[in-house]
Amino acid sequence: HSYSNLLQAVERKSDGSPRFCRKTWAYKPDRAHYCSEVNRCVLQYQTFSVTLNSAIGFYNYKCYLLSLLYLGLAHGTAAAMLMPSVVSSLRADYVEGELPAAVQALLLGGPQAAQGLALLCTTISATLGSGALAWLLCHASLVVQGVTATEAWRQGGCSRRKRPKPPLVGRPFDF
Repeated sequence: HSYSNLLQAVERKSDGSPRFCRKTWAYKPDRAHYCSEVNRCVLQYQTFSVTLNSAIGFYNYKCYLLSLLYLGLAHGTAAAMLMPSVVSSLRADYVEGELPAAVQALLLGGPQAAQGLALLCTTISATLGSGALAWLLCHASLVVQGVTATEAWRQGGCSRRKRPKPPLVGRPFDF
């Protein structure tokens, strides 16, 4: 089995027997959880990433965090580069009580549609960039605490099927 090198890390239940996954028919090491999207147990399972089409766990967590960082930085840079031209076009066309000409041109078509498209792209990039950086900060706080997202979700009492486990003393599983 893929966990043969981790046999010393097999977690024991309260009665002393090793944890066994009934879905994969294999023993589970510490902090391994079943991922239904990939149909296997994943060591330090965090989440399933639709964009990467992969279960995020011990072996690819660093790449996932870096992709969130680069996504946030790329969208933030794009929004920052588009912002001066968008702000100047909105100020030049501002009339009290009317939509800016760039927005009207985007909605109805016209000569200033490019400025309206720049406004739309700036808004989308700022939203995606801030969302990616917020998700990165959420995962960074999990890294600092030394828990996985699945464990934090369960400790918060959000799991309907399983009750929260008592917190571990120290950081025994700090990889």
